[in-house]
Amino acid sequence: MTFLVRPYPVAELAGARAALQAATEGDLEPLQALFVQAREALREADPDEVEDIEREHAKAGRNDKAAIRAAGRVADEWEGIVTVGASITDPFRFRGFAWLAASERYELGGSFEDFADGLDFPGVSAEDAALYVALPALIGLGAELPEELPGPLPFEGPSVAELLGLSGTDVTGVDPLDGIAIPAEVVRARFAGLGGAWKTLAARCTDSGLLIRHDD
Repeated sequence: MTFLVRPYPVAELAGARAALQAATEGDLEPLQALFVQAREALREADPDEVEDIEREHAKAGRNDKAAIRAAGRVADEWEGIVTVGASITDPFRFRGFAWLAASERYELGGSFEDFADGLDFPGVSAEDAALYVALPALIGLGAELPEELPGPLPFEGPSVAELLGLSGTDVTGVDPLDGIAIPAEVVRARFAGLGGAWKTLAARCTDSGLLIRHDD
């Protein structure tokens, strides 16, 4: 068996859990901050991509029509969603954009105007809606492409879903929710006993932690 492994800021998942909860209560500031974190992680990994997206959708943060247009164009790529979303500071426009992008991405229905007014996707709970919206940012926190590493698995850790309070939810095949999160302190504690490609990658993750998913 092989595994998909990438650096991931595991400690940030506590803040992401709080952001999801806050979003269900109408407070979008933590969710907006999560988008900014994801954009900055992407900027570190691929600054040219962030610059290109920002240039193409420079008006999205300034008017609704541009935000609506951007949502339709970037919905298929988490990189575009987090980069554009992070540029929108107005909470109503941000909500309209972020929920519309999720609606386009997952075919959930609803309109920008309704989302900006505080409505969720038709037939979807506020908790599930917040998760749909946050998924691109959760992916983007670990913006680097994963490496394929061989078994056996040298770490044990909680699932991302568990850390986000999603125990019991079927997250099979959903990146990063179906991953195992290994905190930085665990990486450091196990580092001396690692070998080969696992040790090489872990050397880059002693301050952040890492995310492990099955390579199906």
